[in-house]
Amino acid sequence: MFRIFIPLIAFVLFSCASSNNNGGPCTYDIDTIPATIISIDTTKSQYPEIRITVKTMKGTFDTMYYNSGSRQGDVLQNKDLRTGEYVIGTQFECEHQVRTSGQCNPEIFLVRPTFYK
Repeated sequence: MFRIFIPLIAFVLFSCASSNNNGGPCTYDIDTIPATIISIDTTKSQYPEIRITVKTMKGTFDTMYYNSGSRQGDVLQNKDLRTGEYVIGTQFECEHQVRTSGQCNPEIFLVRPTFYK
């Protein structure tokens, strides 16, 4: 009986030890760039869906959606928009990560509802 389990356990341990998590580990250069609001939709829920654009490492612009209702921590609600600070053209901080080594995602954007300075 042990003859069957020993090779099985060895196989499982070897497979887990040699597996890569998304090609990692990876390293990234990190910079803070502006993410500009291009549209705001407050009709779907109490959390606004904000469409933003950022400049990619290739020099092109990419469009993303920010919906704080799906996040914990930095929660932005429709009532926060009444202050007039969150309008089209407002810029948020965006952590831009560009891979320097490894086989992970080559570019990562992390947008925060913090005003870009």
